[in-house]
Amino acid sequence: DGTDIEINIGLKPHEMNAEHYIKYIWLREVGADKVVLAKQLQPSDESPATLQARVPPGRTLQPYVFCTLHHLWKGESFQVL
Repeated sequence: DGTDIEINIGLKPHEMNAEHYIKYIWLREVGADKVVLAKQLQPSDESPATLQARVPPGRTLQPYVFCTLHHLWKGESFQVL
């Protein structure tokens, strides 16, 4: 069992071309300090970049994104209900 979650990167589409694109998205479990899911993207992938997962309830997760131009972005942590 688990809760289906979807992480969408950005309120509007992000650039996705060879010079500027989101290369990685991952979820880190807060407290355990481990990556629970990661996705590598290609410049040809659709925007907004998304990550879907089924996660056991009670986990606190934090999304991360690596953009080839803007580098590391760390999102707000959230608890899975």
